[in-house]
Amino acid sequence: DRVAAAVGASSLYPKQNLLVADVGTAVTYDFLSEKGVFCGGNIAPGIHMRLEALHAFTDRLPQVESLGPTPPWGLTTAQAMRSGAFRGIAAELEYYSRQAGNNATAVLTGGSVPLLIRNGMLNIKYHHDPYLVHRGLHCIIHYNENK
Repeated sequence: DRVAAAVGASSLYPKQNLLVADVGTAVTYDFLSEKGVFCGGNIAPGIHMRLEALHAFTDRLPQVESLGPTPPWGLTTAQAMRSGAFRGIAAELEYYSRQAGNNATAVLTGGSVPLLIRNGMLNIKYHHDPYLVHRGLHCIIHYNENK
């Protein structure tokens, strides 16, 4: 998925530094240089995995769903857990966006991106493409067919 997302982003935004983030079960953050060179990336738990881990690895934290209020400061345990999971990923996106450079284009995909958008969590400039991995797979297939 990481390679396909990177190829998809590169096909949409060629010759640009790219931060490619796939926000799903896990969150992948990958950096491509303006020359199309994959410079590396990182993997972190997604929203649902963070919430599940808080419940599974502590004695008293409840099972919390991702849907619900996400205030800046949770007033209940559920709100605090949900806000921490969402805002943690939003903060990671800001951090990796800064690491990619001022002129980098952030391209987001994955099932949890709409949740971040709906909750107003994204303080970076970004492009959202829910079909980024499919777009990249199409490019890879087309490249291989024409070799």
